[in-house]
Amino acid sequence: MDNYEVASIDIEKLQADIHSASGQNGGKNPNRYWAHNHPREWSQDFAERMAAAIAEAVDAVTSQLKPPSVDIKSPLSALANAVSSHVSDALDSFSGATTGLQRRTNLLWWKEAMYSPSAHKSYQDLPLFEAAALMALDLHEQVPTYSPASVSALLRQTVQALPVGDGGQDASPRGFASLVQGAISSTHMEPFRALAAAYAPVPEGRGPLLSLIGNPREAKAIGPENLRDYVGVDASTVMSPSEWGTHLFRELQAARATSPTNRAAKK
Repeated sequence: MDNYEVASIDIEKLQADIHSASGQNGGKNPNRYWAHNHPREWSQDFAERMAAAIAEAVDAVTSQLKPPSVDIKSPLSALANAVSSHVSDALDSFSGATTGLQRRTNLLWWKEAMYSPSAHKSYQDLPLFEAAALMALDLHEQVPTYSPASVSALLRQTVQALPVGDGGQDASPRGFASLVQGAISSTHMEPFRALAAAYAPVPEGRGPLLSLIGNPREAKAIGPENLRDYVGVDASTVMSPSEWGTHLFRELQAARATSPTNRAAKK
């Protein structure tokens, strides 16, 4: 009966290959990515290197045996690709859930803090209708273009949380013409006007309200009696602070959705 040497795996070499596959601290031909910085790319690189290392170790063992070894690189590579695909799908799912949770957390913090990142001051330190308009702007910057109706409800609740009445500001509804005039002349509205100008062109006939707000010089030449012709809202229409903020928020969302240069933003 023939005597055969006991087949064994080169543990040191396999450990070195696994170390190289695990990260950039590896020795020869290390993984090109860090798991915490580029999880998807790391998993792909790790799977490929591990498959090669395991296949090489197994081939080295089977080459010591008789009959000749069977090449298992192909099935192991297929397994590695399947594992890598599964890990990538799981990471995509986890990333999407994390993004949504982070957005909701940020919105709740924004509502409670009552601070405007665009104006760099508390909404409570701003005139009521300007605060409502800037809330619309700040919320627009935090949410995707296609958002549920509950986002508008959140805006209304946040505006209504501002102090009014005794010890607060006058929340009486104002005429649309007065609100537009304030939007194109108030210094507090400069951040809003800047974004409106980026979204909407100079008013030339019927168009969005943003075209007036973003182009004050041209807007001042349009009399109140012509507002309906330009933006579809009569000058005598009255709005509460929350209605004004919601109206502007919807204008911003619609403008981003239809603007070719901004359509790809915040999907």
